[in-house]
Amino acid sequence: MSKYDFKRKRYGWGWVPVTLRGWILTVLLAVIITAWCISVTPAFSNVPESWTPVVMIAGIIVIIVGFMRLVSSLSPPAKWRMGKNDDDNPDEDY
Repeated sequence: MSKYDFKRKRYGWGWVPVTLRGWILTVLLAVIITAWCISVTPAFSNVPESWTPVVMIAGIIVIIVGFMRLVSSLSPPAKWRMGKNDDDNPDEDY
């Protein structure tokens, strides 16, 4: 794969969206999390009110883990970075 949808961040661990598809996936993540949070509220579900935060957080964790698995298949391997290095690959590093 010569062109990635996500590149490694310059500082820290993780990725940054760099193509239109990467940005669309990131916005879609926000929409899915928002829809999940709305659908779990007591007014729209039969989840007991005391369990709502637990169910909401568990669902968000599952969604984010799934998103990270997807992103890892569309990006170079993640590694810890602390700024620009001489050996950075412009196709992989932001």
